[in-house]
Amino acid sequence: MVNYAKAAWEYKNHVRRYTARVESMPVKLTCQNCGGEGRRVEPVTDDGQGPWEECGWCAGTGLMDPWRRGLWLRLRKAERGQG
Repeated sequence: MVNYAKAAWEYKNHVRRYTARVESMPVKLTCQNCGGEGRRVEPVTDDGQGPWEECGWCAGTGLMDPWRRGLWLRLRKAERGQG
């Protein structure tokens, strides 16, 4: 059985620590997946408005650490069939 309260607490704790880490880095790396916005809007209306969801790569911060950037690049390369 899953303890959802504990899982939510652990995720919030992870996001807090990750945010502190990427914001304290001397060189800021923008998230390539969301373009640094930290979220993605799912357009529902004609003018592009709609609900949004946090980017899973940067946890909503818009910043990445070098390890995640490398992993993202490797996965994108593999998706394109170049690797």
